[in-house]
Amino acid sequence: MPRVIVEKRMQPLMPAFLARLARDLVSLRKALAQGDYAQAGHLGHKLAGVGGGYGLWEASRLGKMIKAAAEARDGGSLRQCTQSLAEYLESLEIDYA
Repeated sequence: MPRVIVEKRMQPLMPAFLARLARDLVSLRKALAQGDYAQAGHLGHKLAGVGGGYGLWEASRLGKMIKAAAEARDGGSLRQCTQSLAEYLESLEIDYA
């Protein structure tokens, strides 16, 4: 189970951010199902950029992988990265310090 430590000042922002990530995951799955690699790449790029800002470095890493898989039009890798992101978000535990 992934556990991350996030700065205390970010605590009020995390619920909205996590809700947005959940919506983006739904959008990513839809893009994958439709073969919309451009949209998947856009979502991966966005995740890569914002994840670290909230202390979720693994989400940022996965976003980079999603973007790369989308750019390569590699549906298998994209599916695998999307599943990894879903598992990460479902089991994520956050401590604030």
